Amino acid sequence: MADDIENWAKIVLSDYETLTGYPLAHQWQKKNGQLPTGKRLLPKVPFVLGGDFVLDNMYMADAVEGMRFRADIACQIKDLPDGAEIKLKTDS
Repeated sequence: MADDIENWAKIVLSDYETLTGYPLAHQWQKKNGQLPTGKRLLPKVPFVLGGDFVLDNMYMADAVEGMRFRADIACQIKDLPDGAEIKLKTDS
């Protein structure tokens, strides 16, 4: 996204609503209350896999488990071209 923290901050501030998810998080909190410590909102269908940026696609999850899940997806798709068909593998 950027080579240094200053450029990263400029990029985030230029499109913070999309890059931080603020409007969606705000909507969710108005409906459900403040997120507890250690919890994050995650998309049911990840955005990178075509999930919609809508309230119905969001759920509350453990922050660490969410990071692990997203990292696993990133590792699986990192070398694929945009639009490639994928078969997502998950541990059950």
